[in-house]
Amino acid sequence: MQLYALFDFQAGHRLFEGTTQFMCGFAGGICTEAFQVGSDGELTDRAKIAQAAGAADDEGPWVFNADWGKWRTAQLRFDMPPSVTRFLKVNGLQIQLIAENLVTWTDYRGVDPEVSNDGQNENSRAEFLTNPPFRRFLGSISIFF
Repeated sequence: MQLYALFDFQAGHRLFEGTTQFMCGFAGGICTEAFQVGSDGELTDRAKIAQAAGAADDEGPWVFNADWGKWRTAQLRFDMPPSVTRFLKVNGLQIQLIAENLVTWTDYRGVDPEVSNDGQNENSRAEFLTNPPFRRFLGSISIFF
């Protein structure tokens, strides 16, 4: 049996979270943070900033720290014992189970701190109506004759 894991980490960058900015401004102020009310019944300072910045198309309030850690891959491989391969009349048999994009650790407020609406361009990164990487589970069987 063999176990493989891949972890990834990035730190020291900030990311424009354009989806919420869009919802607060262009989409008519439908973001939840624009309506947060304090214990006094008044809009919070964050809500006032969100409303004003959304109406003015100001990006500043939606730039957040985007440090993250990810458990990208876990892979488990079983090599079947000789008694099984002899019974099946093959030289070898391996079974693999693979899981990808298992966990993301971050304080980033948006969907995913690694996504970008500009594809793979590392010079321009922003989140705007983008989807996070999806979690995948795969399996494979290798038969050696």
